[in-house]
Amino acid sequence: MRRLAAVLLGIITLVVIGGVAVASIPDSSGVIHGCRKTNGGALSVIDSATQTCPSGTVPLNWSQTGPPGLSGLTTISHDATVPADSTQVILAVCPTGKVATGGGISVTANNSQVMASQPNAPGTGANATSWLAQVRNLEPTSPITATAWVVCATVAA
Repeated sequence: MRRLAAVLLGIITLVVIGGVAVASIPDSSGVIHGCRKTNGGALSVIDSATQTCPSGTVPLNWSQTGPPGLSGLTTISHDATVPADSTQVILAVCPTGKVATGGGISVTANNSQVMASQPNAPGTGANATSWLAQVRNLEPTSPITATAWVVCATVAA
């Protein structure tokens, strides 16, 4: 009797392992297939090779890997001396092939005013290749130092 129980347990184990090995979630192209109930929104994942969404649900598929993102992050800074009682524009420029993902300005003096800190032409937003900073030195007799910086990255197409 023990021998029969051991054989049956072995067969059941092989069937379970075989069933797990055959399942294709996600599928061969990395897509996960699911079904969303139209009433309530509950989600269930299915093996699209052997299952379809039941009635009362709609198919919902998503990628396991997602889209490519940023790479090659680098920060570039540009220092400038701003003469007394004057305004100056400072550019921090990304290396060729990279775009500006953010930036800013730092100033060594309290008696100053940041007039602008923004992505710069030739593109704006996702296409900007530099960061523009504009600072006003309110010191009547002394120059100040200001640094514009830009965070640059390669963006996957």
